[in-house]
Amino acid sequence: LLAYLHPLAHTASIANVIINSSFLALLLKMIRRFKSSTLRAVLVTLLGLLVRHATLIVPDEGGEKNGVLAVLVELTSDDAVALRRRAVACVGELLFYIATQEDAADDAPAGEPAGWPTPTAAAAAVVACLSDRDDDAIVQHYAAKTVENTLSQPASAVRAEFSAKDVGRKLVSLFARAPEHSTLRTTVAMALAHHVGHGRDAA
Repeated sequence: LLAYLHPLAHTASIANVIINSSFLALLLKMIRRFKSSTLRAVLVTLLGLLVRHATLIVPDEGGEKNGVLAVLVELTSDDAVALRRRAVACVGELLFYIATQEDAADDAPAGEPAGWPTPTAAAAAVVACLSDRDDDAIVQHYAAKTVENTLSQPASAVRAEFSAKDVGRKLVSLFARAPEHSTLRTTVAMALAHHVGHGRDAA
């Protein structure tokens, strides 16, 4: 089934149907219950593909404890590095989607589904990955890329989460630790540029 769904997830119309169906709840249950980190990483990869290619993602009903962001946040501190990498990448995709949808949610007619709540816990998990708590360069790169991508968008609650001074300090520290001429350092520099720009706008 997973092998069948992976290529289908690249098609936006199919991704929309899958991620907004009861299959999402099943997918999250499997991610939480399976013990094999390899299999869980495959499931999170599928979830990431669905999030990347879907053009409409209705907020799930799992809430703060069982929703898609809650499950992904748990995985960002998992012992298995491959699982952490995929989880942080997926969180980044979803946070970017949420940031780009805030204006649409504000303009939605009465009776339409409410927009996503401010993903404070998910943003905090991404910021934590910028610190030396996680020494995996790929995890750090995904986290920095999430900050860069989100800060490049118009004002939103998600962007506000990454505009805090503490985020800037963590980016500076990560830039200093990153190898010279590395992709990580370049990404962190771009994120810092956006962060400084927003700081000036707010001044």
